[in-house]
Amino acid sequence: MVLELIIKAQLKEIATASKETPYRSGHPVHSVPDIDMPTDERQLLNKLLQEYNGSLNWLSCQTRPDLATITNILSQFNNKCSPGHIDAARYAIRYLKGTADNNVFFIWDVDFSSYEL
Repeated sequence: MVLELIIKAQLKEIATASKETPYRSGHPVHSVPDIDMPTDERQLLNKLLQEYNGSLNWLSCQTRPDLATITNILSQFNNKCSPGHIDAARYAIRYLKGTADNNVFFIWDVDFSSYEL
């Protein structure tokens, strides 16, 4: 899933982002200026952000809770995004590229009989 998202965002050959956080410091996503643009161009950007954000949201719910904050912030702009929101989503995907080995694993075969309730 992560590799597919990296390829879709055309970031396969691009350097990774910081491993610190998927939210770029000094670049507040919620204050990206709204740019006046033609409706058809805006619709294409909205669709792209929705695709990126859907993938990021799926990952944040499954194995990457570190993406939850940026996914939540980006989702507020799904219907009126600007190029800066696309940049923020691509930054989060670059972060994923640099931290592709980070996951949360759930183990189901734990013996709880030794624990007291």
